[in-house]
Amino acid sequence: LLCRGLLDDLVSWQIDPAESEAARLFSDVLLELSPHANEPLRLGPSVELWGRAGKVPTLVVPYAEHPVPLEHASAGVKRAVALAYALVWAWVSHQKALRMTKKKVTEAHQIVLLFDEMEAHLHPQWQRRILPALLRAVNSRLLRGAEVPVQVIGTTHAPLVLASVETEFNKETDRLFNFELKASGQVEVQEVEYAKHGDVVSWLESEAFDMDSGYSVEAEAAMKEAGDFMAGSGSQDDETRKAIEARLRKALGGDDPLLVDWFAKTRPEVLRGAAQARSGRRG
Repeated sequence: LLCRGLLDDLVSWQIDPAESEAARLFSDVLLELSPHANEPLRLGPSVELWGRAGKVPTLVVPYAEHPVPLEHASAGVKRAVALAYALVWAWVSHQKALRMTKKKVTEAHQIVLLFDEMEAHLHPQWQRRILPALLRAVNSRLLRGAEVPVQVIGTTHAPLVLASVETEFNKETDRLFNFELKASGQVEVQEVEYAKHGDVVSWLESEAFDMDSGYSVEAEAAMKEAGDFMAGSGSQDDETRKAIEARLRKALGGDDPLLVDWFAKTRPEVLRGAAQARSGRRG
């Protein structure tokens, strides 16, 4: 038996004094991977559940009066717990192997961590924190004092994840790649020059995501029609203008910059009327 699994090991780490180092490391790593400083994830006491043999681990969370059995936690929390467990189990097992074989096993000189869809099940607030937190958890918590370089190879569809490492990205050692599906049906790996884009919309419109905007598909189509109309392209009659304006009003908020620009160029009297109404209210 190579690995007993998350549920059995977490219970064992808590009750077996010989596993106290694994329990400490797990608590440290899990705390680092928590969604927010105000929402720390902590391992609670192991409990018995009706219909289940043996005990199961629980989590102490700020939004529940009693410890929550791990199997009742959200998908995002389960993923963070599983990640913390995988990291700790792998490192602790390696250290055990070195001790038991009197270092006849080759000591790790590098750790490669593969992390697929790192934003899966996570709230945007958590997506913005998960990758920097993972780097801290591994380098500052798990491998504290160990001179072992770590390479993280991760995939994501979330612009917040890419934005989160703008202060961490090192052009000497780090790389960003796109997987591009070609017309031939083949997937091509392309390196993308990493640049700081700032907010999420700028990332969506960058080479990493190749989107025209951060708006909905319907809003984007309406905005394109409006842009063509204001540029003098296509029909310029009043019926066309009204149809485009109706789509813009449906898709955009009333203070959207493009909607303001639309009225400034097609119906300036609307803006003048709004300005006079505001002036009257202030008076």
